[in-house]
Amino acid sequence: MTFCYIGRAYICYMKDDHIINKIKEARKRSKYTQDQMALRLNISSNSYKKIESGKTTLIRHRLWQIIEILNIDILDLFIDNEGEQTVYSLKRELNEQQERYEENINKIKANYDYTIEELKAEINILKDTLKHKETIIGILKDQKGRY
Repeated sequence: MTFCYIGRAYICYMKDDHIINKIKEARKRSKYTQDQMALRLNISSNSYKKIESGKTTLIRHRLWQIIEILNIDILDLFIDNEGEQTVYSLKRELNEQQERYEENINKIKANYDYTIEELKAEINILKDTLKHKETIIGILKDQKGRY
């Protein structure tokens, strides 16, 4: 199948028997005749028959209408069983990667929060040490003045 952009619409050349068969199967499952589909699409019966026979091009708008009327997922038109396995496998892998990503982000956040708390504690220790040193310096200055 080839898609071409012409003007404001993509044209889908229905050369792929697989897609045509998927449309036919979906139509039959939905218990529509070709004449009923033509009526729903507001085209002639002959025009719809040409779509299912692959003798006419199918613009994107018309393809979306068919998908909507037959209530089918667009992926179901474009992938076969092997492709379907691949899509689901890729989705599963993507979900697993997303979960690992989220786990890693949570670990990084927890590590960040822990590091921030450690640094705050160290800052408080340094502040206390500085106060202690200032107190010692003050005492030493007082003692120096006495001698």
